[in-house]
Parts: sequence; C-alpha cells; structure tokens
Amino acid sequence: MKIAFAHMYTLRNPRGIERFIISVANGLAKKGHDVTLITGRGPSPVTLGWVVNNIREREIYHTTL
Repeated sequence: MKIAFAHMYTLRNPRGIERFIISVANGLAKKGHDVTLITGRGPSPVTLGWVVNNIREREIYHTTL
C-alpha cells in the first residue's frame, strides 16, 4: 500500500504529532508499505535520523505570510 504523511514540521520540531507521524511511518515501512513523508524545507532536519532508510522524504518550499 502507498501511504503519504504531509506535515510541515515533521523533520524540524520533535513535538507530539511529529514524533507520532515518524513512529507510524517507521512501523508501516518496516511492514513493507511504500511510505513518503512530505514536509516543509528547513535549515536543519533534526529528526531525519529517526526515519528508517526505506521511507522517501520530500521537502517542499513554503513561506509564512
């Protein structure tokens, strides 16, 4: 199954929802699902090391108004 999680701060701020998304994504990827994390581009991806290797990570540019 192909699964995508989209959250702008997943790789930058390790708070509650960001930890949850990474945990669920890792669990699904370890079970063989095709997982992609879509997140906002940031200066230093703090939690990137927490993501298992077979998860695709796509950073998108965003601005604040």
